Amino acid sequence: MKTNKALIIITILGWLNIGLFYSLYLLKIENVIIGVFRELTIIPSYFLGILSPTILLLRLAYKLLLKIIDKRT
Repeated sequence: MKTNKALIIITILGWLNIGLFYSLYLLKIENVIIGVFRELTIIPSYFLGILSPTILLLRLAYKLLLKIIDKRT
């Protein structure tokens, strides 16, 4: 259960990072340091935002499948 919570937190942090830089873009706040951090963190944030929920869903499906198999035997 702890790993599920960690995956959820990592997913939320990834999407919050994307939201932060998007809101800075909409507010027209651009300088060099923001651009550097955006370029360094935006691709890993997308990977976290996509892969973490996928891993979470696969883990939950695996546990559900194990429960269904145990009920049959």
